[in-house]
Amino acid sequence: MTIKRVALITPPYHSGVVESAGTWLNVGFVYIAGALRAQGYEVDYYDAMSLWHKWPEIQERIEAFNLMWLQQLPTPLP
Repeated sequence: MTIKRVALITPPYHSGVVESAGTWLNVGFVYIAGALRAQGYEVDYYDAMSLWHKWPEIQERIEAFNLMWLQQLPTPLP
């Protein structure tokens, strides 16, 4: 039996403008997570940006979820 696991991670991106509007869930990820769960996937939606987590905390979360593959969308770093 294959375990189907997906982690959806909003990486930290802080620009000042983002914070002035408050922190909000990535609605696109919420819809994607729902569709994946409906197909039997285990989904971990981790909004590292809203939690103000740094890269070491994100790495711990990824390792704890035991991912076998990771793809990152381009994110500008400060």
